[in-house]
Amino acid sequence: RFHKAVFRAPVTFADVAFKGVAEFLEVEFQQAANFSNATFDSGTGFSGSVFHGPADFSGVTIKREIYFRFSEFKQQVSFRQAHFQSVVDFSNSSFLGDHDFSDALIKA
Repeated sequence: RFHKAVFRAPVTFADVAFKGVAEFLEVEFQQAANFSNATFDSGTGFSGSVFHGPADFSGVTIKREIYFRFSEFKQQVSFRQAHFQSVVDFSNSSFLGDHDFSDALIKA
């Protein structure tokens, strides 16, 4: 669980399998954040988080609910080919850069 954490350097969780609840609540990603091809088996939250650099969620598999409420994406973000198998919530979030949801699948 990361709550109000600050990642000052680029961070990668690419290809990681999160088996339990993964919480990145009110986290500040000051540079690139790479979650490409990660799998989230349980509930996941990024609510209130700020992505200052590019964010890559391409190819992720989300098996339970995921929340991005009040999140900010200040540069490009990709959810290309993401598979959401439950609720996905971007309520009150802002996308200030390019965003790519091409070929994303939502089966809620």
